[in-house]
Amino acid sequence: MLLMFVILLSYTSDEQRNSYKNLQAVLSDNAIERGWIPEILPESAYDIVEIHNLDTNVFYGSFYYKEKDEAKLMKHLTLISESKNTYK
Repeated sequence: MLLMFVILLSYTSDEQRNSYKNLQAVLSDNAIERGWIPEILPESAYDIVEIHNLDTNVFYGSFYYKEKDEAKLMKHLTLISESKNTYK
């Protein structure tokens, strides 16, 4: 019974998950052009995962990258203090 519930839940989920081995796989899938992967992804990015909700357009993701790309990536990011964090 529980297994049937989990299967049903997965079919009704509005979330889509995409995984990519590296930046080349992202580019081959045109994921940046579709708007779910940011253009600032480092060249060395790998194990890239993005999950987005089709109803709310909220998305999140994760990736790893080599240290050599960190300074370039950090130029595109803005530090937000914990007091401004909207997540509780």
